[in-house]
Amino acid sequence: MKWSNSEKYLVLLTVFLLMGQMLLSGSLPVKFGFIAQPATFLSYVNLGYTRFITAGFYHGAFTLAFFLLSPKTEDIVRQAISFAACFLFAELLTLQGMVSTNAYILQSLVLLSVFFVSLENIFARKLKIDNTRHLLVAACGLVHGAAIGNMFLNSGAADPTALFSYASFSTGLLLGEVSILAALFVVVGKFLATKEFYKRLVVTPVSLLLAGYCLYEVFKLVVVPN
Repeated sequence: MKWSNSEKYLVLLTVFLLMGQMLLSGSLPVKFGFIAQPATFLSYVNLGYTRFITAGFYHGAFTLAFFLLSPKTEDIVRQAISFAACFLFAELLTLQGMVSTNAYILQSLVLLSVFFVSLENIFARKLKIDNTRHLLVAACGLVHGAAIGNMFLNSGAADPTALFSYASFSTGLLLGEVSILAALFVVVGKFLATKEFYKRLVVTPVSLLLAGYCLYEVFKLVVVPN
């Protein structure tokens, strides 16, 4: 199986990102919590990257959900750009205090975003991305951006008045998403997506698991809140 230059560069970028994250965090990833404000650009980038890779399970699950339906490079790039643009916009509004929502509501909406995208994967007749899908992914980007912005704002690490903290933290988040997409592309896109059984034995079962898990988590949040 022949790899294009862009595919090789994507894999190499992911390896360098993971190595850089390990060096910046002292070789051990730290959990995103109430911490002292980072002092440098790389500290914020590392914080965002670590947040997405080690603690951003729901955001990673969403990345997997929108990747599954069509692992073609152009489809993934278009969805990723739609998601990232809306994500950054909503995150900026949240950090500036223009969007204020209960954390439970935001977490429930994030889970529901994974549920609906997974549901579309299950019932899609063709492995194809259309305009409706792009609108859905963009709307989900707004939800995820508000959720991450709210968490970052309440973590003790954010400086709402500084574009510096927003830009560097967001850079880390986006690099985390790129890492997950690259890993999925290598494992799924290159070796499974071209198989005849891909929709039946990969897309549908994985999407069912994601949808079921997220619905269960929403039920716990709404019916049995902490």
